[in-house]
Amino acid sequence: MTIAENAVVETSKRVKGAKSGHEQGTKYTRYTEAQIEVLEKVYAECSNPDYFQRSKILWEQPHLRGIDNKQLKVWFQNRKWL
Repeated sequence: MTIAENAVVETSKRVKGAKSGHEQGTKYTRYTEAQIEVLEKVYAECSNPDYFQRSKILWEQPHLRGIDNKQLKVWFQNRKWL
């Protein structure tokens, strides 16, 4: 496994019309194919993990290293709408 396979890519884009009057960036995460495969398998077993379950998933799955609990929570929330 190479570093690129296990990497989480974060990028920013501008949000127009920010309330504060200055430019703000919004971060979003792009997952690798290996990470998505692992996440789909986990989702099939448990579609709504709580904080402690997500922490356990992140600890046990080497492909998910580098992802934090909040990012994982958002992934599960977004996955429900697919």
